[in-house]
Amino acid sequence: MSGDNAKTGNFAASKKRGLLSKVLDALDRGSLWVGMGALVIIVLQMGIEVILRYAFNIAIHYLEMSCLYFVFYVALIPMGAIYRHREHLAVTMLPDYLRSHHKTTALRTLTLILILMALAFATISLYVGITQTHAHILLKTTYFEELWAHAGRVPIIVTFITIPVGFLLFLIFVLEDLVKSVRGVSE
Repeated sequence: MSGDNAKTGNFAASKKRGLLSKVLDALDRGSLWVGMGALVIIVLQMGIEVILRYAFNIAIHYLEMSCLYFVFYVALIPMGAIYRHREHLAVTMLPDYLRSHHKTTALRTLTLILILMALAFATISLYVGITQTHAHILLKTTYFEELWAHAGRVPIIVTFITIPVGFLLFLIFVLEDLVKSVRGVSE
């Protein structure tokens, strides 16, 4: 019976969640799937490249370059979701010390400072990403134009678009963290 209540409680809690929370969850899941999909593509392409190179003495340079492109997708797109889940590398010695000595005001202040630093980093990076992407769109730049004549030209926007998209998602999740921290909501 208590299991039924728990299920009912979870259902009620999920119904209470707002549209913004559902959108953030969808962005979270979507960005993680994009990152995982790009990682799968990298692994498959590198496997094919290794087999072709060592078994048949054939090298397809486009596979190497596309793997480099997909590294941007693996690193930048899921960055906000990784921050949201606290799966990033973090030094927790000072927060753990403050928590163990019940210094809640200092811990809250430190948390706000760290969130504001992440907010500044995300904002500056988003601005730089947008300006660089816009500049490359205007220039219609391609990667290694001289070297890629035989493989077709890949627009640099394919890679550069990950910078503003990744940092926009990161900024959204940092803002969510800031709002939760100011409200005093803990995970």
